[in-house]
Amino acid sequence: MSVWSKLKGAFVGDDRVDISEATAATARFVWSRDMQLRVAAPQGGGWQLAEGGEAGDLLCAFRCARGEGSDALVLHAKLFAVAKDKQKKAEELRGEDWKAQWLASTFVEIDQVTTEVVGHMVEGFRHDACEVRVTGQGKPPMGSLKVRERQLPAGDRLLILTAAGSPAQHEAHAGVIEAWISNTTHAS
Repeated sequence: MSVWSKLKGAFVGDDRVDISEATAATARFVWSRDMQLRVAAPQGGGWQLAEGGEAGDLLCAFRCARGEGSDALVLHAKLFAVAKDKQKKAEELRGEDWKAQWLASTFVEIDQVTTEVVGHMVEGFRHDACEVRVTGQGKPPMGSLKVRERQLPAGDRLLILTAAGSPAQHEAHAGVIEAWISNTTHAS
């Protein structure tokens, strides 16, 4: 049986996602209030989940975080409306200047940027997405920073899934990050 979460009115289902045998942790599927976005939110272990509402082109969003400062790991899921003249395919997103974009917003120095087109499942169908991985020095107080971001274009919508934290946090919570990025989806 499913219930309405008292936190932010999010819909919480009984379905659980196995994150990894190594951590023995689970994630619970949580739907946004408007039922447009579903995340695989980690349970316990200091994780805090918050839902954001509409703002401009942003239709809905979730933020899940644990830790503080350089020990923080932050997961974002954002669903945007995209005007017809700004729609791009995954391969077009892959060709963008990601180094310049990340330097302008998050990093002071970038050691490595990699991009690839990957598959992302939405309601049983595979869709192409652009995955970007960036490592370097984050703006203070972040220190050493690693970001993994997947952008899934779907016609007039763009789903952006992000994990940002230190390389050590990425390694320690690799299963959580994989579950968040691979299992988050939007309603079609």
